[in-house]
Amino acid sequence: MATSLIGSTALYGTIAGANNREDLVDVITLTDPFETPFFSMVQKGTATFTQHEWQTEGLQATATGGGTHYAEGATFSAALINDRTRLQNLCEIFRKDIQVSNTQRAVRPAGVSDEYLHQVQVAIKEIGRDVEVTLFQSIKESATGTTGAIRTMKNFKTFVTTNDFTTSSTAIGATGIDFSSTSFAVGENMFNDCLEQ
Repeated sequence: MATSLIGSTALYGTIAGANNREDLVDVITLTDPFETPFFSMVQKGTATFTQHEWQTEGLQATATGGGTHYAEGATFSAALINDRTRLQNLCEIFRKDIQVSNTQRAVRPAGVSDEYLHQVQVAIKEIGRDVEVTLFQSIKESATGTTGAIRTMKNFKTFVTTNDFTTSSTAIGATGIDFSSTSFAVGENMFNDCLEQ
């Protein structure tokens, strides 16, 4: 039996092959961070007004040297009442706008089953990330909520009034170092001093 090979000087390669299927992975990889550890950890509630208020209460200073030890039948002294502090913050609006055509929802995109629902999921991640950053960087603005004065909330750090190591007024334990110093070594002792304070 004779076999012949049909030859041609014109090569039919991948460039000319219009019917070649593309090698597109059916997965979309998110390349930006979207974890929100602080926002996920803090307690959440429902606000009923644009300005939300709450109360805090501290404890009396720790007694040292047997300050809370009394003899049987000892006379009561004047009671010490703990003062309460009323704090408040504003409700800030976070929003992401999404537009997906009906045609785009009808086609078969790679990596997603519904483009609109996918964009909603991405927007939720973006809003969560925005809230996380706002909790640490935002500055409280007007409560009017108008176009010229949009409501923005205070950041978390503005409510920290004790054990603030970012200024020279607060030294870190026995080390005597503060974060306003030009340079210093961070070690285990310094970390433990911060925890103790």
